[in-house]
Amino acid sequence: MAPFSNNVDRIKKFEGPFGRIYKCLPMLATYSADLPEQNLLAATKSSLCGYGCPRCLVKTGDMKKGYGVIAAARNNDNMGQYAARNQYGCFDLANAFWRTPFNIYDSLVVDDLHQLGGVYRHLLGFIEALIKDQRGKAAIVEWRCRSLPYYSGMKSFKTGFLLSSLINPSFGELRKHMQLILCLVYDLIPLQCVLCLRAFI
Repeated sequence: MAPFSNNVDRIKKFEGPFGRIYKCLPMLATYSADLPEQNLLAATKSSLCGYGCPRCLVKTGDMKKGYGVIAAARNNDNMGQYAARNQYGCFDLANAFWRTPFNIYDSLVVDDLHQLGGVYRHLLGFIEALIKDQRGKAAIVEWRCRSLPYYSGMKSFKTGFLLSSLINPSFGELRKHMQLILCLVYDLIPLQCVLCLRAFI
């Protein structure tokens, strides 16, 4: 908290929910959060956001204003107009997110690396690149996959086993893929890659 202790002159007062006044110290900082929380903080909404509606700057008492009117889709122009007119609970703020060169959706990082699909696909892409650098090794992986004896619950990858052959794999398919990958590529990639893959699986 040392950087914040000597900034008394920069403390601003803002009106918050229910008309309360809050002392704030505006600072530029980074905040690590998963995508649903990023959407919540940025007051945006996407299909990947788990919240039904983003939070906004509308006061609780102003929620009924404009009832029965079809709302226009938000964009840079009309959001700036709403703020300037200070209607329907919008505050007259100079918001950086409404400026034309800035796209708030580009600044939200999808947390795919926290999910199985993101990390595992990254590993598969790296492994496939290593294998394809060696002539004929990709065919060996596919032959090994087809030669595996069938067991209960085994997934057969008819279009191919490497990442470039998988078309929109589901979570279950990637889990089945993880069961087979190590025994198919263990001697075709460097030992450090094998250890990394084994640690992830």
